Amino acid sequence: LVAVRNSGLALDYASEDLRGDREVVLAAVRRHGRALEFASKQIIGDREIVLEAVRSNGLALEHASEALCADREVVIEAVSDNGFALHHAIPEFRDDPEVVLLAVKSKCRALELASPELQQSRDFLLRVVKVNGCALQYAKPPFDQDRDVVLAAVRQDGNALHFASQELRADAEIVIEAILQKGTALQYASEDLRCSREILLRALRTDPEARVYSLDTPYLESPVFIAALHSRLACRGEVVPVLNVSLTLQPAAPSIEPIYCEALLLSGHEISCRLPLEARVKELSEVLLEALHTQPDLEA
Repeated sequence: LVAVRNSGLALDYASEDLRGDREVVLAAVRRHGRALEFASKQIIGDREIVLEAVRSNGLALEHASEALCADREVVIEAVSDNGFALHHAIPEFRDDPEVVLLAVKSKCRALELASPELQQSRDFLLRVVKVNGCALQYAKPPFDQDRDVVLAAVRQDGNALHFASQELRADAEIVIEAILQKGTALQYASEDLRCSREILLRALRTDPEARVYSLDTPYLESPVFIAALHSRLACRGEVVPVLNVSLTLQPAAPSIEPIYCEALLLSGHEISCRLPLEARVKELSEVLLEALHTQPDLEA
């Protein structure tokens, strides 16, 4: 008993009597669900033990009795832990929308285990991508070209943009929804949109790392952008290595206006827009000085 409590798979080395001992097997599957594989035939038909096993590891369903593989509650517990457990349930559950939905929520690839009818159902697929956007990868064509399906998918997981059709990866509205959910999804946008400064700025609001995937190199290397990015990160309390930049801050200097505007776009705030230029310069100066404090390699 002590051994299986430390390592459930130790049941593999137990005697036949102990493999049929309910207390021992229960302790083993609670520690590691796959220990059900080493239980006696009588035990694998014990509903309580099998439920404990699949809650610990959904794939333990493979070793449950045939009757329990047809038990809806047992199957639901199993696929909720690991969607691939659907492979071990009786075939009828592959046509059960609620069971398949739970399976796909756990593992997006479990969509491949659904019945052909469910895989071809647009209404069902819309439900699926709302709980796991990357299930779009395993959707049957032409759903990767279905605007509503793709839009729902990227709203749940921006990376689902990777599995959209080329046409929809060039759709600005869809790309914006994707990068608002995950800034680095910018990498999956069309080349034209990766060159778009507006798209880049939106992505940066979500994740400054999105700049890695922009194709607007001249802008990314400009002192205006680097200073603005610094102000954005300083406002968020974040620090990233940045190239050396020489920036002169003089009150009311015309050159500070574009930097302020870029910082404003990066932060997504609009409150200070109504302030006079002198006040905005002062505000931005304070932000950049904070950036200097955290990043000595930025010279002002």
